[in-house]
Amino acid sequence: MKTRLVIGASLVALFVLIAIQYYSLLQVYTLKKSEFDLRHKNLIKEVFNDLGAIEQLDSVIYLWDQLAINHLREAPFVFGAERDSINNITFKVFLNALYAHEKLSGPIKDYLQNHGAESEFRVGFDIRELALIQFNALDTIYSQDQNQPNTRETFENSLRIDRFTIEGNNFRATFDFHIDFTYKRKVIFREMAGLFILALTVLLIVVFIFVYTTLNMLRQKRLSDMKSDALNNLTHELKTPLSTIAVACRSLGSEQFLGNKAKVIELSKLINKQNKHLTNLIDHILDINFWDTGSVKLVKHEIEIAPFLKEKINNFVTAHTDKHFDLYQNIQLNGLVTAIDELQITVALHNLLSNAVKYSDDNAEIEVQASATDHLTIAVIDKGIGLNREQQKHIFTKFYRAPTGNVHASKGLGLGLYYVKKIVEAHHGFVEVTSKTGEGSTFKIHLPIKQDETAKAHQ
Repeated sequence: MKTRLVIGASLVALFVLIAIQYYSLLQVYTLKKSEFDLRHKNLIKEVFNDLGAIEQLDSVIYLWDQLAINHLREAPFVFGAERDSINNITFKVFLNALYAHEKLSGPIKDYLQNHGAESEFRVGFDIRELALIQFNALDTIYSQDQNQPNTRETFENSLRIDRFTIEGNNFRATFDFHIDFTYKRKVIFREMAGLFILALTVLLIVVFIFVYTTLNMLRQKRLSDMKSDALNNLTHELKTPLSTIAVACRSLGSEQFLGNKAKVIELSKLINKQNKHLTNLIDHILDINFWDTGSVKLVKHEIEIAPFLKEKINNFVTAHTDKHFDLYQNIQLNGLVTAIDELQITVALHNLLSNAVKYSDDNAEIEVQASATDHLTIAVIDKGIGLNREQQKHIFTKFYRAPTGNVHASKGLGLGLYYVKKIVEAHHGFVEVTSKTGEGSTFKIHLPIKQDETAKAHQ
């Protein structure tokens, strides 16, 4: 519960940090955008002051006067919806003429380039009011204040430079002059590149530390749980033979057993059996330190593998006559001889066979296969309860036991497969498992062999 609380609090803190980073970058972007707009607006204003912006619209004024005369010849003779349609057409004609004949873009582009500013843009004219003059009376063609369709939405992201009011002989108009910089965001992002990289680097470092710390906490918790579980099992495993020996010793001291030779022999055998079991447990525990520190030294001898495997398998069957299982052998090694540590490989094979019996139902079917290609492969196959994917990830970890192990009379210490892995790796090989819940497991030991030995095995 404490671990989950710490991880949850850390996750919240991480999201808060991301939010702060995002807000900070957004504020910097807003500031950079304001600086960009102010600089470019001031530069364009300088162009207007130097050129006289109104003078650059003389051709537009002359053309609009001609268009106004044409409209005034036709519009007075139509009314209602048709009049509104003509007004709308006239508005579009005036707007198109303004775009076609404006002479501001060229000087503005040159001036911006000369001052090292962004010069890729498009101009926009937002007409706010257009009225025609006839007999000193105004005929309003378009006005944004009269809830008519307007064009303002096309200028949402543009920069408003100035507002102009121009008047000819036959019209009067008010419009805003806009500039929409094509690469404004790109320019701003380029200026913020260093800040982006710094923020991203800090964020990645924090995320890495969070993930690393979280995984380490979960790993430590899992190891702690496994060690606690192993300690509990160890206590149980030690108490069982000690209790049995204690009861047997008390029985041997009682008068009713002293004269019964058969009972004395039976109790002696029981004590001896439990003493061996206790010795094996202690040896297992002591072996942990040797394997962890790399103190185990293999004693290799060249032997023929097939007879060796058959002997060890038969010995295992003989030693477990109290168990109900069928063990099949499929050993095809063609006289392969290679160097192994017989004792350690025996331990590894014994541990795999014990697990196959332990994690199978009554009347278990187990098969041992052995073959040689460029390496020696020994497989122990069972049709037991199997392992899920999560269990397969940890099955070779020290003190780890699959939860289903609790159903068995002997819980174990979670060291059997750990030793298998260590023994095989000490032989410069590797061990793998394939399993499916409810369908059994296959454990394969792969050991390297020399090329000449491989050739002999195939002769």
